[in-house]
Amino acid sequence: MTQEIRNIQQDYWRHAALPHVELRSTFDSEQPYKKHSHFEFSIGAVLKGCTQTLIKHKNHTVEQGQMVLVEPNQTHNCNPAPGQKRSYHMLYLDAEWCLVKISDLYSQPVSQISCCQPVIKN
Repeated sequence: MTQEIRNIQQDYWRHAALPHVELRSTFDSEQPYKKHSHFEFSIGAVLKGCTQTLIKHKNHTVEQGQMVLVEPNQTHNCNPAPGQKRSYHMLYLDAEWCLVKISDLYSQPVSQISCCQPVIKN
């Protein structure tokens, strides 16, 4: 489903068989986002341009081809470089579902999602 919100072209993908997953794709956006958080574990992939984000009191630049990981309930922002547009995907995964899957994978209870390196450059 394509929507235009605040002059932003965005596509949303959801599927009934995957209620714990949502994908938002944003194209050629100059829209900045002030500090906010999500209940979900969020994974962003920059398709074009770059974005600047503040996570855990540290500034990061995420460039085309790179990804950013945002822990559930982690305050962050997300802003384009001045005068530039960027395109990106944001995958939102239900945090409780992730914890169950990680716990199953490691055969022990996991109660928190923690990302020591929020930007993946390779």
